[in-house]
Amino acid sequence: MNRKILVVDDDGFIREILERFLKKKGYTVSAVADGKGALREIRDWKPDIIILDVCMEGIDGFDMLNLAKRINPSVGVIMISGYLDKGISQRAKKEGVIEYVPKPFSLKYIEALIAKVYQRGKFFKNT
Repeated sequence: MNRKILVVDDDGFIREILERFLKKKGYTVSAVADGKGALREIRDWKPDIIILDVCMEGIDGFDMLNLAKRINPSVGVIMISGYLDKGISQRAKKEGVIEYVPKPFSLKYIEALIAKVYQRGKFFKNT
């Protein structure tokens, strides 16, 4: 089974770390820097899970989340952010993300979240 994960973050270091780590774990990974690239990948490549930064230039994480859900209602989203903000976390969970993870994060924790999603076969919390 081809398990596809899209990483969307304007921080090149975070993109590269996640992409390398997830590929080593056997996932097929695409990594993009912005919402425009993410929209293209969601439409054409159809990832199972998106690891999505909240704060980006252009289309922010929440706008991207809503667009992603319109394109593919079953895609799972893990939101990441450099801001430890309870309001952002609550909004993310209310809008159906799998988990809101503040940076810096443990790669093992991200791996565990992804494994749980695939094991349960439940991507968006509201589906």
